[in-house]
Amino acid sequence: MVKTKDIKETLKKEKKDSAPKKSGTIIPANEADSFQLMERRDEEQIVAALEGKYLDEFVYSFPQGGKMVEGLSWVGIQEASRAYGGIQCPIEKVKIDETDKEIVVMLEAIDTQTNSSAIGVSSQTKVMSTRSGPIVDTFARQKAVAKAQRNAKRQLLPQTLLKQWIEKHRAAKSNGKNGSTKELVDKFHDTWRKKGLVQPYVIQMMGERYGVSSTAQLNREQLAEFTKWIEDHKTVEEIQGGKNNNVEI
Repeated sequence: MVKTKDIKETLKKEKKDSAPKKSGTIIPANEADSFQLMERRDEEQIVAALEGKYLDEFVYSFPQGGKMVEGLSWVGIQEASRAYGGIQCPIEKVKIDETDKEIVVMLEAIDTQTNSSAIGVSSQTKVMSTRSGPIVDTFARQKAVAKAQRNAKRQLLPQTLLKQWIEKHRAAKSNGKNGSTKELVDKFHDTWRKKGLVQPYVIQMMGERYGVSSTAQLNREQLAEFTKWIEDHKTVEEIQGGKNNNVEI
């Protein structure tokens, strides 16, 4: 078993080396909030895939700090590596170290076309925070392995290919194809307005449920789930006896 100290040293280097670069459309390394948001979205995709759900969000795109942040999602990296071809993650190259609090995975990805390789490392806490309090993350090991594979594969994929994928799927979204959320966003706004809710309250609930403040930061499943929650929400008239149907509750 690989030593914990060796894995953690590699993990520190991996986080520094694999953090998105500032050039082109790749997310800047110093955008800590953006990086963490994309990490959470990737974890949601990993769990969704394990549960057999359909995934179509290849590119993350959301406004932050007055500019648009973009990057390939976990699914996007998997699809890009398949399109590139020849990237393998041999099972014998996987090292897993586990403590009481976290699972750390280090593995090697090999590009059979160029005979180059890259190390991917990821750590995952065993307990995650939820709105109802901390709970044991039953998918912690799968998340750690999947993200380590993502980190290794991303290093082997040519930057030109990554940029091409971002451009391709950005164009697809603007044309209403392949994961566009426009219809879902429109339905979402129509729903809360019909309920007589006000935008500050909706944003507050969005923050409490998903930790975001814009629909641009929600994926398709979250948009559908939140819209359903609003559909089931009582109207302001029902709550306040019809005195005002456009007040914050």
